[in-house]
Amino acid sequence: MGPKQPVSVAGIEFDAILDIKETHSSTVPQYPIDEGYSVQDNVALDPMSLTMTLYVTATPVTWLSRHGSGEGRVRQIWNQLFGMYSQKMPITVITPDASYSNMIIKGITYKKSSETGYAAEIPIEFSQVTVTSARTAAVPAEYARAGMSQQLAGSAATSTVTSSGSTAGGGGSSSGGGSSNSAAQQSSSWLYQMAEGVGNSTGWYSLD
Repeated sequence: MGPKQPVSVAGIEFDAILDIKETHSSTVPQYPIDEGYSVQDNVALDPMSLTMTLYVTATPVTWLSRHGSGEGRVRQIWNQLFGMYSQKMPITVITPDASYSNMIIKGITYKKSSETGYAAEIPIEFSQVTVTSARTAAVPAEYARAGMSQQLAGSAATSTVTSSGSTAGGGGSSSGGGSSNSAAQQSSSWLYQMAEGVGNSTGWYSLD
């Protein structure tokens, strides 16, 4: 009993499939995982890989009524496959046993020899792409407000420091600044008197 339908890649039908391999793998962490944490959350599933060898001929037998014949058919199919590979198109692959969607051609080879005559073998590797959809959610207004008052947080206050050392707009700092200036003036006056007395007694210099 023959196959019910030919293998197809993005709607392109082939005369036969010589071999097929479906591979599932995962990436397991190489570092230790603390006890109590989920191991499954640290294991990443790799994209499913599908490799097969397709057979196409210019003189089909099984699917002659569907595919027709002609020497240019083999090269035409190869050009179509290579175009999908170059454009990185997600496609659907259908075999007699299963259907695979969102497949990307990862590698492709054109194999032709004197033994195959007008036919060609095309080893091809697919990798399945995981497609997800984006979702948005409305954020309640209370989450955008601050504190128990539920008022808008507003903007942070900023101030500039003047060259005299006081803060612009900071009235509360004036008293502290005044006392500091008074102490500095007294210290300066005492040093001046001391230096003037030394100069007058020695005759080396005068501050006047």
